[in-house]
Amino acid sequence: MKAKVSLVDINLQDDVQLQLIDEMTLGVLITNFDDQILFANRSCCQMLGYAEIEMVGQDAKSLLFTDAEEVARMLRHTQRHLRGVSDTYVVRLRHRAGHEVWVRVHGAAIHDDDGVPVGTIGVLQDITRQRDIEHALQRRNQELADLVALQHELSAQMTPAEVATTAVNGVLRMVHADFAILMQRQGEMLQPLKVQFADPDLPQKEFSAHRIGECFCGLAAKRRQPVYATDQAQDDRCSRANCLMTRAHSLVALPLVGSDQVTGVISIGSFAKRDFRLQEDYLTALSGEIALGLQRANQFETEQKLRQRSEVMRRIATTLSSSLDLQRVLDSILTQLATVIPYDSASIYLHEGNEARMIACRGFSHPEAILGKIFFANTYFEQTVRQTQRPLIVPDATADPRFTNWGGEYSIRGWVLTPLLVRGQVIGSLSIDSRTPNFYQPHHALDAAEFAYHAAVAIENAQLYDKVQRYAAELEQRVAQRTTELQERVSVVEKMNKAMLNVMEDLQASRQQLAFYARNLEQANDELQSFSYSVSHDLRAPLRHITGFSQLLAMEYRDQLDETAHSYLDALQESSLHMDNLIQGLLAFSRLGRKALRLQRIEPREVIDAVWAKLQDPASPRQIELRVGDLPPCAADPLLLEQVYSNLLSNAVKYTGERKHAIIEVGYRADMDGGAYFVKDNGAGFDMRYADKLFGIFQRLHSDEEFEGVGVGLAIVQRIINKHGGRIWARAAPDQGATFYFSLPARSISNEDIADA
Repeated sequence: MKAKVSLVDINLQDDVQLQLIDEMTLGVLITNFDDQILFANRSCCQMLGYAEIEMVGQDAKSLLFTDAEEVARMLRHTQRHLRGVSDTYVVRLRHRAGHEVWVRVHGAAIHDDDGVPVGTIGVLQDITRQRDIEHALQRRNQELADLVALQHELSAQMTPAEVATTAVNGVLRMVHADFAILMQRQGEMLQPLKVQFADPDLPQKEFSAHRIGECFCGLAAKRRQPVYATDQAQDDRCSRANCLMTRAHSLVALPLVGSDQVTGVISIGSFAKRDFRLQEDYLTALSGEIALGLQRANQFETEQKLRQRSEVMRRIATTLSSSLDLQRVLDSILTQLATVIPYDSASIYLHEGNEARMIACRGFSHPEAILGKIFFANTYFEQTVRQTQRPLIVPDATADPRFTNWGGEYSIRGWVLTPLLVRGQVIGSLSIDSRTPNFYQPHHALDAAEFAYHAAVAIENAQLYDKVQRYAAELEQRVAQRTTELQERVSVVEKMNKAMLNVMEDLQASRQQLAFYARNLEQANDELQSFSYSVSHDLRAPLRHITGFSQLLAMEYRDQLDETAHSYLDALQESSLHMDNLIQGLLAFSRLGRKALRLQRIEPREVIDAVWAKLQDPASPRQIELRVGDLPPCAADPLLLEQVYSNLLSNAVKYTGERKHAIIEVGYRADMDGGAYFVKDNGAGFDMRYADKLFGIFQRLHSDEEFEGVGVGLAIVQRIINKHGGRIWARAAPDQGATFYFSLPARSISNEDIADA
């Protein structure tokens, strides 16, 4: 049996030596080869939560080590020390409070006066926090890799249903949830696209639609922010049996926001108690990727529908131009209508005074019994359509006391009634209905209006043809009754008749050509807007990653980076911010193409006063004199005109920054090209040789060091003025100020909104 070894045997009995070791910031632990603790300095005791008196003399194996595996590892290192080898290794120790402490140990053997190994000395460094940080970084890197992989998977999907399947499977895999539900927004309703449970043996359940603002999913869509529930059964925000049947204990509903609009909600649930707030940033990034994927699929589906609609309209136009058989044409219109607007039944009525006669129908069980039937045309809905000459949507007919179920053989819920217009007169109506409430939305009404137009053209053509036929019969009768002296006059009448038919055919061809050009132009504009939005949003995703990781690097490794590295990080964040400003400018520029004009009479002086009040900075020492002349009223969109003056006045304030006394003049010149409004300043001005670049997006005539900005303001102004049908130009000279002129044409103000029940 080995003799007990003390501090005297290992030459550490000197008080000065012990005091120096005791005051070291690193832990020091000395044991003999029986694993008895001979000495532990103050740092070591603090690191492990013991007092020195509690450690010295104790068995290190039973006091400090967490399990047999760590003890075995320690014994292997002790054998190396006996052979004279010192080494560094990582070991897991037990804190007095019970938790684990990871330490890096530099160990070596210690010897007595005769050079015989009698124990070991270990210098301990607490690396617990370092390991936690490394594990957090590994987890964050894995999450980022999962997000990138999901992004690639989603980008390969072409339809919302495919995106939903990929998204919920990815969520179950990445978040380790028990189920996920993706719902897509349709008007004021959320319709489930995919319900998936992690356990394949669980039966797949039906999940009903939600109204915006209802339950957790509806609240998330309404508030545009996540809604958390730690105990669904005890949460009074949801009492729907359909939701409770999922047996979820905890869940989170995440809104899917694309193009600044909520396009859907994904709900993630757990059967056990779980706080999803701990993964809030990760879930937000995850929902953002899903929103982008769903937006791309919706855009692709919209493009497919537009192409399908274009083909449908081409077939209808072909039918109209190749046949004068009214019944055949109307049946073709209703058949093609079903490929664009889903319906359970549809019918076309022709007004005859206060009555309406059904002349075509589809979707009825016995169409022969109702075709040609007379109905009253003086109902509230028919009168509204006649007065407004616009489509009318009834969300739920059975819940509307003004509705009458005419046939009694089917139940109308969602309903759209569209007028048939001929030369400004309502001659009939197109009716489509669904057994699903709240099914039809404003875009359905717009599509129905186009089909109603073709139906009206077919009816008008048939009526004109009938008139021509009757007129021709009368002419033949007159020819038979008159003498040979009238033959020449009859010939002239027949030539006029043929000429009139040619004119009608030319007119129809012209209408079709104009409609074709209008659709192509609309499609091109939509594709351009979709491309701009897609580019802007696709750029923002990696930009957020760059900004986030640079901030994380600056925060977590602040003390480990030198000044040069910090300057690099600052430059990276400044560049990210500048690029985000460019993208924001591009988004603002792109949105103008989608915004419809809301014209009204405006007093420009009121707009200028409001804009100037926002631009004032009470704390600024600058002297800026604003001179406003007489400004005549104009017809314009008030919000867009405010944007024009805001951009021009803020530019004037910015580019007069070097003037002690800045002068900004706003006025109107009646002698310039029919009249022009202007904003003039005495600022830096510019060289007119580069005026052609002035209104280009991201084009600047001054450097960032001179004047800040991204070069979008004047491009937005030009697009707004062009949208109004006007034009904008500038006159300036270097260091002599600049004047911006714009004209707004006189125009009437009309309201073409769809009437709603």
